[in-house]
Amino acid sequence: GDAKTLLLSAVQNGQSDIFLYKISTTTTTKLTNDFYDDLYPAYIVTDSATGILFSSNREADLLKKEERYLNQPFTHKQYDLFFIPSDNTSEIHRITNTPSANEIFPQPFSEEEFSFLSDVNGIFNRYTGIFRHGFDHWERKIYLQSKDQSREDSLMLPEEANVYEYVDTSLYQIVNEVFIPVHKIKGVTLQQSNYLYNVREHQIIPEKNIAIELVRQNNRILFYRLPIDSMPEFSGTFSSGWGNVVKAKYQEMKAQNDSLKAVRSVEPNPLQNKWQPPRPFDFQSEFDYDVLLFDWDSVSIRQNLMPIAAAAESGFQFRQTRVRPYFVRFSVDDVVTQVDNNIIYTRYQPFNPNNPVFFTPPPSFALKFGITDVLENHKLYGGLRLPFSNINGNSEYFITYEYLQKRLDHKYSYYRQSITQNNIAIKTNYFEADYRYPLDVLQRIGFGAAFRSDKTVFQSVDSLSLNRPNIINNWFFAKTEYVFDNTMPVMDNIFYGFRAKVFVEIHKELPFTSRTINDNYTVYFPSLNNAWLGVFGLDARHYQKIYRTLIWANRLSAGVSAGNRKLIYYLGAVDNWFISTRVDKFDRTTPINTNNNYAFQTLATPLRGFLQNARNGNAYVLLNSEIRFPLFATFRKTPIRSELIRNFMLVGFVDAGTAWEGWSFFTQGQSLFNETYSNKVATIRVKRYKTPVIMGVGGGLRTSLLGYFMKLDLAWGYDTGEFSKRPMVYFTFGYDF
Repeated sequence: GDAKTLLLSAVQNGQSDIFLYKISTTTTTKLTNDFYDDLYPAYIVTDSATGILFSSNREADLLKKEERYLNQPFTHKQYDLFFIPSDNTSEIHRITNTPSANEIFPQPFSEEEFSFLSDVNGIFNRYTGIFRHGFDHWERKIYLQSKDQSREDSLMLPEEANVYEYVDTSLYQIVNEVFIPVHKIKGVTLQQSNYLYNVREHQIIPEKNIAIELVRQNNRILFYRLPIDSMPEFSGTFSSGWGNVVKAKYQEMKAQNDSLKAVRSVEPNPLQNKWQPPRPFDFQSEFDYDVLLFDWDSVSIRQNLMPIAAAAESGFQFRQTRVRPYFVRFSVDDVVTQVDNNIIYTRYQPFNPNNPVFFTPPPSFALKFGITDVLENHKLYGGLRLPFSNINGNSEYFITYEYLQKRLDHKYSYYRQSITQNNIAIKTNYFEADYRYPLDVLQRIGFGAAFRSDKTVFQSVDSLSLNRPNIINNWFFAKTEYVFDNTMPVMDNIFYGFRAKVFVEIHKELPFTSRTINDNYTVYFPSLNNAWLGVFGLDARHYQKIYRTLIWANRLSAGVSAGNRKLIYYLGAVDNWFISTRVDKFDRTTPINTNNNYAFQTLATPLRGFLQNARNGNAYVLLNSEIRFPLFATFRKTPIRSELIRNFMLVGFVDAGTAWEGWSFFTQGQSLFNETYSNKVATIRVKRYKTPVIMGVGGGLRTSLLGYFMKLDLAWGYDTGEFSKRPMVYFTFGYDF
């Protein structure tokens, strides 16, 4: 009776029970809780009773929680009707009692009657019934008193129960005994139809004076629609276990019952058995105002040439209803724990001219936790990462919120990183707002802004570092990007198609100046200077199918920075490189121009066969080409269940690239490398020429194990006309290049 409450039968813990769901508060109330099947609930409002009518195979009209499957009789499978009053949901009443028949699909029928389907005569037909209040049984109320006369009590027992099985006569004595009549709601039913085949389902709409029946006749599914007032009125009783059987009345009612002769049949169109493209009115939507829908009602209207105005009057047109706002409810999306050394958010690190080395995250323990709402409009996730060694002063954590309800996607992130190397700690706080707008299914544009604060702390190891002040650098940046992606994933690390991204970034330094207030408080205020940095980048990838899952993958990436502050690219090696911390990943023999006003540093990868910093500069171009050959999946025609075997692939690759300062790598001095040799007598500086472009060739293996996609590469570097004498080995986690 409440428009804000849903009545449903649901399965929980392997058993079906009756629930009430409050839409306004999104809470549920369980009305039944036992191992019996409780199905087809309906809210019934009549003059004599109001409540919930449902089918159940329970044996008694009791609501009590029993231990699951304890002494459960599996032989009783017939369904009877039971009733729970709205004003007292702790009571239950048996409406029908037919051990050899089933009563299902109860429905409201009129102000006095309800309807249901029963197979009491072997065929499911439509029945109606009424509620009657009457005497059910006697109960005994036993008054007790303790033998020391300090306590009085009472006990309710069934009429036939032996009181001495429930009362400990050594402690209590029986003072009095009273018989109390118990009244119950009962049902008296009448057969309404007498078909030769089963009514599978039915729906009664008293407000529209319509009854709908679903039948299967001559191997066809048919819907029958008939007015309720054409059915015979309730004029007698039929066997229900409670009502009396009036045989004379039964024969009279049987003759009166409709037998489908006056009922119009709505048969499906033969063309509906064949596939047809969707028609405009096959589905309802928020835009279908005053549109006649294509359903059985519409077919019936057309067959009877009912005018559209009359159809609208009958309620068979789409009508807008009041939409309740969706209440956001979150649930756990995923929890991930793994070994990880990915760069989490920003690939840019502060450039230190005194120690220009890129910090690669070591193998660490990573934990990620995410929650999302039911419609996945809101996502909130975060995580942390701690290295397995040297935890003190090295940690990362982040939190991100995504709003995906509209076409424009929002993403807000906070990231904190702490790096400690050589008694210098760099603490980074990074805030980012990112927005993405899809132009179509293949293209999107994005834009965003971020603020980062890098604080450099010099640990006190001597008098010089003790007096050295901390350095704080604050930067604000804005970015925009265009992405095209028509790739189709075939399997892990195997794609068909093309995708590319072009982006532009503008960075502006925001130094903070301190002011002392009342000689006690120091307040920092942002100020402006002329330091700025611009970045342009390109990343294009193409995946060409050769044979089934055998593909040729190519990638072109480039980047250039401009402004009075710049970004330095370290060309060489790969991302997520697992290597011992005792082995230096960084090539310190390649000269770095520390006077070029670099503000940040990043990697340009992959260029296998070299260490990081094989070449460097404020611009780079890199080309990668791979043949990816899934050894087993290419020739196997049936699915492979093992991910280790399915994703096992052989890879051959060629990498080539260069990095330079200025606008062209042909500028004089780009290929000069300074080497210094010294002893006690003299110091010699040698200027050695090297070609700007370097190349790496080799092969590798790919597979999946324990949820990680692993890559093992063996590569030889080609520099200034010579291949390296020994290959370099790269072991990494991650996909694609």
